[in-house]
Amino acid sequence: MEVHDAARALISAADAFAYREPTVLPQAEEPVRLDDVRERVAGRRADVPACLSTFSAACRNVLLRQGDS
Repeated sequence: MEVHDAARALISAADAFAYREPTVLPQAEEPVRLDDVRERVAGRRADVPACLSTFSAACRNVLLRQGDS
């Protein structure tokens, strides 16, 4: 189950970054402050590598446990 949960978290993080990224951009009536946009995008982008690392570790743990049996 740990791999499944890690995979779902990775999918969710990638989806949030790739498909919902426009939600962090300012609306048409808002002033564009590039630093603010960069900060919001960076926060979303950071989730993907963290989730990928967790997923990789979960896969590795399962594979190592199977090798012990």
